[in-house]
Amino acid sequence: MQVITLFAALSRRAAVVWPAAASAASSPRALVQQGMDAFSEARIEESILAFDAAAKLEPKLATRLWQRGLSLYYANRFEDAAAQFASDVAENPNDTEESIWNYLALARARGPRSARKQLIVISGERRPVMRLVYAMVETGDEAEVAAVATSGTAAPIDRFYAALYLGLYAEAQGDARASEGWIDTALHTSDFSYSRDYMLALAKVHAKLRRKL
Repeated sequence: MQVITLFAALSRRAAVVWPAAASAASSPRALVQQGMDAFSEARIEESILAFDAAAKLEPKLATRLWQRGLSLYYANRFEDAAAQFASDVAENPNDTEESIWNYLALARARGPRSARKQLIVISGERRPVMRLVYAMVETGDEAEVAAVATSGTAAPIDRFYAALYLGLYAEAQGDARASEGWIDTALHTSDFSYSRDYMLALAKVHAKLRRKL
């Protein structure tokens, strides 16, 4: 997912810490931060309310809040999540992760076969691991992504992302056991377990919510 131009600090690469001057409870930035904090603690509905409030105050955010899409996914509002991700891709056409999440949401809503037919075409992804993940979604072949996830030499962030998306993809195919295994692998990625990456928080939320089922 790409950085939101309006609020450059909304990069997924790290947890956001807003400047004190932007911390007023009514500011869009503060509301986005509240939404991210709530999501990270698995307070999904609360996070959606915060993101919606931010978008109401700053309409330009409405189509760019990929964080809202993630919250909608974990609220089981899959069609709404797919729409959120699609709107972001429309503004950021090289955003591989948004396309993948659009697929994941559609797969949960309409089934994997239908979702694959509607996969949003993306080009220009610079991260090799995400190119492999996109190819996995496109073709159904998990081998190369699994090789990265289990590699002893790949960078920790690549191993984490490979395992995470294998888990998410398995869930989209209806394979709960494989999904749980890959998410657990992602969470135990050495040298990444203390990262402030928002997607690590997502992996923890995923594990927590799915174990309640």
